[in-house]
Amino acid sequence: MRILLSSLLLLLVFQFSFGQEKPKAKLIDEFGKPCREEFQMRIDSFHMELRNNPSSTGYIIFYGSETLEARNLSYFSVLSNYHKERKLPIQTVRGANQKEEKTQFWIVPSGAEPPKTNSEFTPTKITKPILFDSVWADFNRFYGKLWVYDIGFFDLGCDFPPNQKEFANILRSNPNLTGRLVVFNSNKNRADRVVKFAVKELTKTYKVSLQRLATIYGGKTSEPKIEFWLVPKKKQN
Repeated sequence: MRILLSSLLLLLVFQFSFGQEKPKAKLIDEFGKPCREEFQMRIDSFHMELRNNPSSTGYIIFYGSETLEARNLSYFSVLSNYHKERKLPIQTVRGANQKEEKTQFWIVPSGAEPPKTNSEFTPTKITKPILFDSVWADFNRFYGKLWVYDIGFFDLGCDFPPNQKEFANILRSNPNLTGRLVVFNSNKNRADRVVKFAVKELTKTYKVSLQRLATIYGGKTSEPKIEFWLVPKKKQN
């Protein structure tokens, strides 16, 4: 009888253990390239969901676009730092770049496996000219101040000012690369002023050697813009 009771007890424990479904990570939201107003709404909702589940951890998975790595870096920085002032337990992970940008918000209960990316992100080895950034650029006055670049994402926009800091970091860390600035404007004189401004910022503020930069007038376009290219020296032509 004692053996029978022990066997029944073990069976009940076994059934109970395996009958309990292990908690799983839950995908809360998924979206493409946002403007700030949409981003604010979505991430505030994510933070609220996380506060309502205090034993859980938040995960943000970001898949950048295959073009304009500068924007990927700017946006990923926002995703990584936005929650820090709110002191929320959020991990930010970057997956491999893909055709279209995508962001996912996950809630991971205690004991659940964290979500995994479809594929790991690895920085692209630059073996050919790469368009690193492209932004609106001209001299205009916003709020009484003279601006060259669009105020951008943090003013309810969809894009960022040029990521000159990362552009300069890449140039300084790789002597085999040259920076090429291509400016487009219907007015050649205004284009010259814009590119001079960009070169001055890169050399004075971000300490890029002038010899590492080349400038080109790209011609007329419907909207003025400037492009930041990373070009291997052997590919200059």
